[in-house]
Amino acid sequence: MASLVLTDSSQLKALKSYQTKLYLIYVMGVQACTTRVVFTYVLLTILCLRPSQASSQDSPLVTVAQGSLIGSFMTSRCGRQFYAFQSIPYARPPVGDLRFAPPKAALPWTEVLNATSDVPVMCLQKNYLLPNPSVSGVEDCLVLNVFTPEINPSRPLDVMVYIHGGGFFSGTGATVYNGPDYLMDKDIVLVTFNYRLGALGFLSTGDDEAPGNLGLKDQVTALRWVRDNIEAFGGNPNSVTIFGQSAGSSCVHYHILSKMSAGLFHRAISQSGTALNVFAWPVDGLDLARRQARLMGCPERNTTELVACLRAADAGDLINSGDAFHCVSLPVKASVSENVRPHGLEHNGIGKVELEEVNPHLHGGRVENHLEKTTPSSPDRDSNLHLPVLSSRAQHDKGTWSVDPLNVYGPVIETISLTDGEVFLTDLPFSLIKKRQFNHVPWIQGVVANEGIIRAAPIVVNATLLADLNRNLSSLGPELLQLQRSTCKDQVSSLWKNISDFYLARSLPITVERSKELIEARGYRSLHRSLRALHSKDTDSREVFLPQILATRLRTNMAKKLQQLDQRSFPPYEMLQRDRERNTCELYVHLFFFLGVSHSDDLIYLFKTPAFFPAFPEGHQDLKVVDTLVTLWTNFAKYGLVYCESNALDYAATEAGHSR
Repeated sequence: MASLVLTDSSQLKALKSYQTKLYLIYVMGVQACTTRVVFTYVLLTILCLRPSQASSQDSPLVTVAQGSLIGSFMTSRCGRQFYAFQSIPYARPPVGDLRFAPPKAALPWTEVLNATSDVPVMCLQKNYLLPNPSVSGVEDCLVLNVFTPEINPSRPLDVMVYIHGGGFFSGTGATVYNGPDYLMDKDIVLVTFNYRLGALGFLSTGDDEAPGNLGLKDQVTALRWVRDNIEAFGGNPNSVTIFGQSAGSSCVHYHILSKMSAGLFHRAISQSGTALNVFAWPVDGLDLARRQARLMGCPERNTTELVACLRAADAGDLINSGDAFHCVSLPVKASVSENVRPHGLEHNGIGKVELEEVNPHLHGGRVENHLEKTTPSSPDRDSNLHLPVLSSRAQHDKGTWSVDPLNVYGPVIETISLTDGEVFLTDLPFSLIKKRQFNHVPWIQGVVANEGIIRAAPIVVNATLLADLNRNLSSLGPELLQLQRSTCKDQVSSLWKNISDFYLARSLPITVERSKELIEARGYRSLHRSLRALHSKDTDSREVFLPQILATRLRTNMAKKLQQLDQRSFPPYEMLQRDRERNTCELYVHLFFFLGVSHSDDLIYLFKTPAFFPAFPEGHQDLKVVDTLVTLWTNFAKYGLVYCESNALDYAATEAGHSR
């Protein structure tokens, strides 16, 4: 283990006695009166020190189970030289008969593998988070990247494995999106990787034809590769921390819940997402697979024929067909206020509505009138596919409520396999937690302060939508928060009353100036409270909970609740930032005004992201946030403790009717 200087004896004592549980809430917030980064606790100046580094200019050569590979050198933010090995196959190409099949370990290679290319490799995807998305990537994409400052068998380094986000339909582990520059200033080994996305990664027929959860099983395969090979890169296979953001954060939680992942990691960090988020809830895979088959002109009933047909389909067409689940809009004049709902929500007793727009945009003329405009045979399943939330800016400008949802495919509950023998998810996450059937590892989970900005901002700045929302808040509010997916139908009204009383009672009508409460309700900030209660054996948790919003029982002071759950828990950290050049809301929604820190903004301080944002110039105030967050995360990976240079920490408490 790398050396550590502890000036406080109590820290050393805590380091020695700490065992299995950690609940830390980290929150990033905005300070309205300044454009510079500040901290709510005392921060000592952090200098770029020069730790040990890769010492040879010769191209690094390592040997793993599959063969030898050659890497390259990169330079960290503080000038440290480190080794980089990129695009290493960790599984066989998931093409042909392996499409929709569980991953197989990579085959050996005979020649020395060139692992020096920094050309980004990404799995096939269509990123609906961005305007005017198009299909990109390749099907042969199961590769990983390893970055290490030194290879010293006598001094193995702790390992951090990052799982990218992107709603299970987009994202990549490529360096241009997840640059190692900041983390490589610390003595850790970093691994990033790809996993299958969308239909290719999560289509399921509920049987062995297409068992589902393939993207998650890809992740397990990558973790097994790390276990078996990371020593060759100077890493310690017995000290692996997995961390992820958004959908990747939910994946981290799923690995905590899965027996298939047991023993493959030893600590975990979830940034803005868990398995209890609505977007990560298990879907009805068979119903969705049949809809996908219908889109591609394939047989729907016989799963063998269905999968065979989809295996033969063009991969790009398959991904592009996702438009049929997204590109549907409903004019405001025919909104919920007039007792109509989008296709698929008629089962609540509301009349049908003809959709204004159905536009799949598929290649090759395969798909003609794909989406039926009638109630499906299983409305409860269909409600997972079509829920009114805002989509692209073009639709905002039209003043329409859009029907997404952004993520159609996701995890499924599997049946016991007759052929493969391995099952990733056997029950609902909530049930597994209640039964305490999960891997007991130290775990950080938390959110940024204003998670809901990306979704709330387009409403707030659109006069037509905002007026409609204020007129019909009791009807549109539950739809926007997807309460139908997170609770029983007969509880929606009472839960919405709790939400609106808690967040919006003092903020009506909603305006730009009074929009923070809408952002708070639209985000995930309070998820960690119910989650801590569920994971703590000492807490009497209730079965009625809301994954994305606050119920009445969650009004307890955050710091006090932390102490009740675990005396060894640490108070939350709060970091503040405001930077128009590097702002996820502007990137995704093309709208920027100072409402706070958006979903994904924290990644800017962990990874260099040249594909999206310019680098921080030396001396930039935000580099203090980089130094602090990187130190917190790597200290946790090394020692199981989260601390920086000061213990004078503040927390961001939420009180009824207020948002901070």
